[in-house]
Amino acid sequence: MKIRMTDFTNVFLFFSQMVFGQNSGDFNQQKIMESQIINSTFGSSTYDRQILGDSPTTLSAFLLVTHLEKMDDDSQTLTFHGSLQVNWKDERLKWNSSAFGGVTSYGRSRQEIKKEPWIPQLYFTEIMNSRPRPTYNDLVMLSFLNNGMVFMTFDVSFRTTCRFDTTEFPFDYAYCTFHMFTAFPASIIQFHDRVFFGDVRDFRNIRKQELLETGRFQLLNTTGHHVLFLGQKPVEKNPKYAKKHLRSVVEFNILLQRNFPIYAPTIVIPLLVVAFLSMMLSWLPASGLSLRLSLLSILAQLMLGTILVEAMPVDFKSTPRIATQCAWILFLSMVCVARNGCEMWLEKDSTLHRCVNGLELVDNVERECNFTVTCQFYPNLNECMVKRLGDACGGMKGRAAYAFEMELYIHAKESSECKTEFLSFLTKIQNEYKGVW
Repeated sequence: MKIRMTDFTNVFLFFSQMVFGQNSGDFNQQKIMESQIINSTFGSSTYDRQILGDSPTTLSAFLLVTHLEKMDDDSQTLTFHGSLQVNWKDERLKWNSSAFGGVTSYGRSRQEIKKEPWIPQLYFTEIMNSRPRPTYNDLVMLSFLNNGMVFMTFDVSFRTTCRFDTTEFPFDYAYCTFHMFTAFPASIIQFHDRVFFGDVRDFRNIRKQELLETGRFQLLNTTGHHVLFLGQKPVEKNPKYAKKHLRSVVEFNILLQRNFPIYAPTIVIPLLVVAFLSMMLSWLPASGLSLRLSLLSILAQLMLGTILVEAMPVDFKSTPRIATQCAWILFLSMVCVARNGCEMWLEKDSTLHRCVNGLELVDNVERECNFTVTCQFYPNLNECMVKRLGDACGGMKGRAAYAFEMELYIHAKESSECKTEFLSFLTKIQNEYKGVW
């Protein structure tokens, strides 16, 4: 149930009356009247703290979260502190305010009341207090109204388990749940259907923009509701179920969201860079550069995946959308690497065949011309051509091809006998290797 600000205001006004009192008379007179009320109500022979005033007794619960201490991702537990108020009505504790100087309310700690009033034995599934029953602590505050209403307030500390939904990681959610119950069936003690559960920002009228957070998690919402259990099964209210067979339980739920302040520089920007790099790889021709860029892209994605895995809970059950996107980018990058590798292998094989065909062309031209000319470092033109073509096919494509063509051109101009044939061969071999060199 959504908590309204008026609910917290009413509680605040009530406690203000407890602190400042409603009487304008002398403080000592107030204390005397309160002592007389205590003796009159608790000293009555009709009052027995072992017996409930009414059956069933209805308890109303109000829990206020005051501090989030720690959210442990590994153990998936939340440690927090709060203040719990439980109130009920006991007809035996009524008094006539006019007979006691107009006093309508008073408050005491549990240890200050010599004859203890009846208080419910409350149990919690996730309580951290050393005592299993925190209501029996001497620091429990009790407040009484002349209409028989009793308000019990005490501090509590919880360590509750949480369920993570990592679908929206790194802005995923944690759902933390714990329960409050009594040892009696609903026919004796039951909780009110309206359960109040809020946080200190509501009580102090703090702006909601100011976060109540712990580590990387911030508090989003708190809800509480009343549940009836038939054995271990939650059931709706139904006349066919006898109250003596039902158990009244209050369920409190806390919703937290991961707060990732450095999300852009650690997740968004690297992912966009990797995605852009992977897209560019698909446009680049197959070469050693594109292969190196592909490997660099895969390395960057592995580093990004490591960051995501370290930030996620250990035993997450749902795959985040961002992890799915990273997996697709990694798959596309690996496809680009495979494509570039295949194209480079096919290109190398094609270049080798063209080199062999080029050598045959050189031999044919040399035989047809019946002409031998020396290179700068090689005495035979055939050896020179073979060396040049070998260098070109071995990887020095640009410089070797250029030097080879220029050398052929120079020798052709110096030899008038085979000038036409060499120029024809030069044009032919340039066209042959146009797509390779």
